[in-house]
This record gives sequence, structure tokens and C-alpha cells, in this order.
Amino acid sequence: NRDHPNIKELVPIRGCPPSMEDIKNAFETCGIKVNPLVFQEGSSDIGGAIFLQKYKGKPEFEESFYKL
Repeated sequence: NRDHPNIKELVPIRGCPPSMEDIKNAFETCGIKVNPLVFQEGSSDIGGAIFLQKYKGKPEFEESFYKL
């Protein structure tokens, strides 16, 4: 995506998967407001949905690790 004409600034997020805190900080850096409950540990675990599609269908993926 680095050569895409609409991308003006790189906001790196380290880790695989990145921590929810790092994702939250990246959104804040970009000026994007996100409901803080998404990042709160012990909430409805909405954050897990962010990573679900990335790994689904891979042999090492275990769906029971995610609760939606």
C-alpha cells in the first residue's frame, strides 16, 4: 500500500497480532475516534473480531480461541 496515492502518512503498528493498546494508539494518531469499549479487556471481546478473518481457514487457526 505504500505506493497508493491516497496514503499520505505511515502509521506503523508493530506485532503479529498487534496489541489492542497499539491499535488504539494508531487510531488516535490518525485522529480516528473509536468507542473505547472495543479496546477494554474483558468487554465483549470485539477486538478479537479484528484478527479473526486474518487467520480463519489456516490450518493452525483454532476458532475456539475467539469469542464473538
